[in-house]
Amino acid sequence: HILRLSQPYRLIRARACVVAHLVLLELRRLHSCRYRRFCRISTTGQNTSEHIQQKYGSTPEQSEQSRVQMKPLGENLGFAFNWTPESRMWNTFITHQLLEFALTEGKQHALKIALFEAHFTDQRDLSQANVLVDIAFSVGLDAGKAKHIIESGELGAITREKQQFWQARGISSVPSMIFGGKYLVTGAQGVAAYSDILQRAASDAATA
Repeated sequence: HILRLSQPYRLIRARACVVAHLVLLELRRLHSCRYRRFCRISTTGQNTSEHIQQKYGSTPEQSEQSRVQMKPLGENLGFAFNWTPESRMWNTFITHQLLEFALTEGKQHALKIALFEAHFTDQRDLSQANVLVDIAFSVGLDAGKAKHIIESGELGAITREKQQFWQARGISSVPSMIFGGKYLVTGAQGVAAYSDILQRAASDAATA
């Protein structure tokens, strides 16, 4: 179950989106809903290059060139991609459950960013419970509660339910983002596009 960690361009766009957010006084009143796309992958993960080649049919050279191009894009937004030949993709169904828990604690965004950094920058093993607990604790979540969520799987059903909710509404590609409950944004978008959609969503929120 690959979280959006499978496509780092989404992180670049997310950072650009954050920049656009900062100019809006209504930022805290906006809510975006992410479509969570899941893929089959083992709990021990899969080599990143191998995964990309299998998923998109790219050659090892094309896969490497893509990562080379993304590094400076990330650097321009203050984010470091530290891929190595041993970098892996992870089954992130449990991280989705942690994100559901973080939402109830008001720390979902902070946890998302921490997971991105752990995966892309620090190359941490997101299949390990102790790693996930450490990341959750680093953003202010209770370590004991985070461990319980991971071990019990009690939020697995609601995570699946949300996945099915968006699939039933025709969301079948990533990234797909819904702002203000009605503005759907798909595919690669620039800062100007995000700024426009955020301003419209903020305007709607102000007059609601």
